[in-house]
Amino acid sequence: MNTERPTITVVTKNGGYQKDRIYKAALPEWDIDRKDPEFSEWRIKQNAPHTEERPVYIAEGKAREDAAWVSAVCGLSEAMIDQAQKIKSERGHMYLYTDSVQFVHQPDGSLTIHEKPQGDPVVWATTAPEAIDQSGKTIEIVSAITAVRCDKHGVSEPQTVLVRAKATMRPFTRAELIEYAKGSGNKTIPDTGGGISLANGGRQFFDTSKPLTISVQDGLDKEPQEMLRYETWAHIPDVALRPFICGAFEPAVMRLAEKTKTH
Repeated sequence: MNTERPTITVVTKNGGYQKDRIYKAALPEWDIDRKDPEFSEWRIKQNAPHTEERPVYIAEGKAREDAAWVSAVCGLSEAMIDQAQKIKSERGHMYLYTDSVQFVHQPDGSLTIHEKPQGDPVVWATTAPEAIDQSGKTIEIVSAITAVRCDKHGVSEPQTVLVRAKATMRPFTRAELIEYAKGSGNKTIPDTGGGISLANGGRQFFDTSKPLTISVQDGLDKEPQEMLRYETWAHIPDVALRPFICGAFEPAVMRLAEKTKTH
């Protein structure tokens, strides 16, 4: 796909795992920066359905709530003239909004949706049904990436692509999970969909002898396309896997650049 690379702004809080830095490292040929959100993520999540649509609803909700800011910048309004100068070339400027959740594939073919655990990690590990629900099952970290692009032709409608990282959990016990929550997992559990991170210290709960696949999905009405496959992945460092759990995967971003063209 011969698509020009627009400048990218990742719209995210300056905290957690510093998502913009992950994007910069994963996409070294792109011009990437960050801006603080203008939206209420809490309110968007309160209204989002607890179905497979959830990450798409949230990512697109963030983009739509930020639309006035983006339109002001793209329209070179006086109030936003400094920020507007970021649009440097005919390639345009693309704003990215993301949301990630964990899907657990149940034996009956259904999906369970898990988000970041709330409250004390040890209490979660000790009592939460969803904590142990992952044991021995196939899971996916599903990241919805929504983009709004502005260039000399105007502002695009929000467009979304999903990145799906699929792996298998080994069978584990609550005692193991509690020990993890009291140790290294105490800091990572609250920042991880499902509580057990594939790429930030939870690898011991995964069966790395089974495949890890990375797929791109053009929308919930489309079939995921497998783009990368590790038959085994114990040897793959966490830093190489982190981009996949927040959608920083060039085939997906390139697809968004193509979908958001305004001419």
